[in-house]
Amino acid sequence: MSPSKFPFHHLSPVRINVSALREEMLGTQMTIFSQADELSHIVEQLQDRLVIIGIPDDRGVALNFGHGGASGGPESFRQAFYRLYDTRLSDAAWFGAQWVDLGDVVLADDIAETHARLAEVVHAALSLGARRVHVVGGGHDFSFGSYSGHLRSCHGVLPIVNFDGHFDLRPVRGGEINSGTPFRRVIENHPQRIASGRALCEIGIQRERNPQSLWDYALAQGVSVAEYCAGRHPWRYWNFSSKENRTVEEHLNDWIDHWSSQKDFSGSLHLSLDLDV
Repeated sequence: MSPSKFPFHHLSPVRINVSALREEMLGTQMTIFSQADELSHIVEQLQDRLVIIGIPDDRGVALNFGHGGASGGPESFRQAFYRLYDTRLSDAAWFGAQWVDLGDVVLADDIAETHARLAEVVHAALSLGARRVHVVGGGHDFSFGSYSGHLRSCHGVLPIVNFDGHFDLRPVRGGEINSGTPFRRVIENHPQRIASGRALCEIGIQRERNPQSLWDYALAQGVSVAEYCAGRHPWRYWNFSSKENRTVEEHLNDWIDHWSSQKDFSGSLHLSLDLDV
């Protein structure tokens, strides 16, 4: 993709006043889309950079009877992240200089259309050589949008590691997309890319926070689950091939090694982090 084909109309500038930051904070070293006329120049600098995209939307959370406030996630993240000090050793390059903040996705009236806009922006950034794209939300339903953009930028199985207290494998009923549906939508819409669920790993799942129907679906689809349990031995594993008495890190490393060794592996990994974990 050439920079001229970037979906500029899907993004709005960052609103934080960077000039108020102290010298040597991350935000003073980053490339930040803060003025409407500068984005075309910024997207020409995405090669091997770490990209931030905000999605200030929690409509899906409300539809899932969840707690509101995730729409303020991108701004809250930036307020904290920009203020970290960008320390370096000797004459090493500033870490902040590796980061590009492309602003926020402009919300459409329809949640599905907003997901499509996010997918376009993620795909465009990766196509222009971004090393990683970090989508800061927003409701967890947008993991479907970010994954949809990611898979367009590679071929083969694209595994997902999801750190979450909930499966987020709820079916879409009556066409209503909510924050509990992203990974069910991935499995149903992109079965080959997620190996019908076997290339999904869920870490931190809590039994009392998920209905039996979702446990049944996850295990039937081959989803690997690291269940967090209260008690002496806090972890229980499902659909992992390695032994029970290993750490979560060891199980996860084995799981990643397995998928990265498959001939149809995309060469990329999709990571999702829900704050409720």
